[in-house]
Amino acid sequence: MPDWFALSPTEFEYAVAELCREDGCTRVQAIGGAGDLGADVVAYTPDGRKVVTTGTVTTPAARLAKAAGIEIVHADRLDRWADGRDQPPWHHSRTPLPPEGES
Repeated sequence: MPDWFALSPTEFEYAVAELCREDGCTRVQAIGGAGDLGADVVAYTPDGRKVVTTGTVTTPAARLAKAAGIEIVHADRLDRWADGRDQPPWHHSRTPLPPEGES
């Protein structure tokens, strides 16, 4: 399990992308960059739902996530997911994510 806080932003994106792939996600893309509102990785769950992961979250990104029904995964939960003590975040989502193409 990586030390999430020791990774560069790019290393973090690729580590989370790989974790998504390991848990069955497809079309996984590391997309982070300036103006991305915190979206680092976009992927699709095995059942076709679109998920976005993030590192640190700005206030505008947190507001957008809340409005869009996106669950933010903090470091302790990311650790539990990465080392197998917890399921991927999409198994816990309180708000069902819409299939691709729906909002």
